[in-house]
Amino acid sequence: MSTPLGMEMKAYYDPSGVNQSAWHEIPIAKEARFRLTKTLAEITSRDSEWRKKKGALKELSIDMTILRDVADDAVSDLYSAFVNDTTIGIALMDGAIATNGSEGLTADMKVASYEEGEPLEEGATIAVTFELAYAGTDPAWLAVAVS
Repeated sequence: MSTPLGMEMKAYYDPSGVNQSAWHEIPIAKEARFRLTKTLAEITSRDSEWRKKKGALKELSIDMTILRDVADDAVSDLYSAFVNDTTIGIALMDGAIATNGSEGLTADMKVASYEEGEPLEEGATIAVTFELAYAGTDPAWLAVAVS
């Protein structure tokens, strides 16, 4: 088993949401990171002197840095999703989304922040944070079946 390099990973978006299957690659992505966290409910009783906790609600957020290339549709589509408060499907895959054996996280997200950066000695970037949308579907791990 080999560990892929970040540059071998693929980021995708679907302007209509996860279940629409109209994925567009984001080739201008520099870095993508998803964060899964959960709250812990305290389940402590008098029969023990230890504070005990149980997993409760889970949270998902995705941070992505893309190059500010206005010729790429991802720039305008992500900005539009932010301004118009629309739900957008996001997939972070370890290979091409239609390739057998590829896998990764998919979720319907809202663009929570859209921040442009202008570093002096690097290409201009856009930092985008996605938060889970109220869309009726939970995040899922997509594994493209090997045929």
